[in-house]
Amino acid sequence: MPPDRSGPELTLRAVGSGLLVGALLCVANLYMGLKTGIWDGGHVTASILAFALVSGRLSRLENNTAQTVAAAVAAVPAAAGLLGSVPALELLGRPVPGWGIAVWGFVLAILGILLGAALRRRLLEEEKLPFPTAVATAEVIEVLHRDAHAARERTRPLIQGAIAGAVLGWFRDGRPSLIPGTLPIPGAISGIPMETLGIGISTSPLLYGVGLVVGVQIASSMLLGSALAWGVLAPWLVRGPLRLAANQDGLWSWLSWPGTALLVGAAVVSLLQQIGAFAGALRDLRAAGDHRSRERRWGLLLGAAAVAATIVAGRAIFGLPVWHTALALVALVIGASVCARAAGLTDITPLGPMGQATQAAMGGLSPGQPALNIAAGSVVAGGATHTSTLLWSFGPGARFGASPRNQVVAAIVGSALGALISGPAYRLLVRAYGIGSPRLPVPTGFQWKAMGEVVAGGLAALPAGALPAVVIAGALGIVLALLASTRFGQRVPSPMAMGIGILVPVDFCIAIVIGALLLAAIRRLRREGPVIGAGLIAGDASVGLLAAVLRSLGAL
Repeated sequence: MPPDRSGPELTLRAVGSGLLVGALLCVANLYMGLKTGIWDGGHVTASILAFALVSGRLSRLENNTAQTVAAAVAAVPAAAGLLGSVPALELLGRPVPGWGIAVWGFVLAILGILLGAALRRRLLEEEKLPFPTAVATAEVIEVLHRDAHAARERTRPLIQGAIAGAVLGWFRDGRPSLIPGTLPIPGAISGIPMETLGIGISTSPLLYGVGLVVGVQIASSMLLGSALAWGVLAPWLVRGPLRLAANQDGLWSWLSWPGTALLVGAAVVSLLQQIGAFAGALRDLRAAGDHRSRERRWGLLLGAAAVAATIVAGRAIFGLPVWHTALALVALVIGASVCARAAGLTDITPLGPMGQATQAAMGGLSPGQPALNIAAGSVVAGGATHTSTLLWSFGPGARFGASPRNQVVAAIVGSALGALISGPAYRLLVRAYGIGSPRLPVPTGFQWKAMGEVVAGGLAALPAGALPAVVIAGALGIVLALLASTRFGQRVPSPMAMGIGILVPVDFCIAIVIGALLLAAIRRLRREGPVIGAGLIAGDASVGLLAAVLRSLGAL
């Protein structure tokens, strides 16, 4: 269909509905990311929820504005480092103040948004990269506005999932507490009780929702990693030559190293596979530099202010030397461009690998100071998050004839709200449930911490006996990642998912697998499994945050 440039676009109801939906998705991403290391841009979910919130009164262009705002809000926890670098620093005894989280998240969002705007013409208009999430979002908006019955069919499962997630979550976390957090599995492995190893079935609706979203291959890969760690390695650590205590926390501290090595091995392959994208990224940036317009001049002024703010904030919040931050900003320009191109071609953005490649490069500049390379890596991963997020929003905007300038404004407004609510929500969750606890295992936080310690201090950071396991796990991650790009890709487990499976509790993985199996059953009935999953995640996360607030007030 030709672009529809008629009708309102950047309206109060479009921005307002986007902010409300985005706040919900922001909390959901924060809670889900701290529990599982997984988060979702939420473009499709935001389009449906915003449409339902105003009873279908949004135009296509307004709906597109709403999803742009909401996705920007939802991306801030990842951009601010709350899913990786901030927990890593906290685990190192370097907590980040709330104002620092807000400032850091917002300035990196601005930089990422401006880079996304600069790359829009090259990637979307000239090369016409597919950006699959953008295509799916545009199709959903089109269906919502074309057919009232189809709109109801789209919104109903999302709302039903959210209600179910909230109710079940309340009876688990609130009062009366009728549902236990975990259903234990009786028995023992090599004489060690299953309960000691944390083997059970979580009752968290969020985890079942994650399974409904990610599908069987990712879920089963997570369970495989968990089974190898806790069903094979953990008993050996207790009964074998190392004679570790049969203590879940102590065993996890050891197992987190091969789990991280598995993720790093896969990340290395991901970076190598993006080498071609580096050359493309340089061409993209040169093409962006050739474009002259009034908006570009304003963008350069805003970008200069954001660069200056990043340098000042890096020094004030993390103690980053000015030249460390400057080098990280140069890496951001290239890294964000690579992530944008990867998102356009594959719908996957190597945010973590880019950030941790920066960690590795910076480690030699600050030996013995893991906090500095972690902070530098967060510049690249944080800014690149919003570059890809905005480009996914630009896709449906191009289809409906939206103004790119209006979408940039919408994304900045959304990022401002996300920066304001992410820090307090993070502090509430950490205060209520504990960082690195079974409720908030922060798997990617431990990944960033481990990388920071190794590149800053060398192999001395490893616990006794862990080096062989790290080498084997890293090699396995490389092999599986290479196989994933062949015709056998659908038949081999995901090394990234296996690594996360080692870093989160076993009961999480079992619940996610059950959710994935439910997805397979639901699809046979032609139902919207991922949409139901998104609702479960949003409902449970909202109740989890509410319970954290009530605990902080002494009401629970």
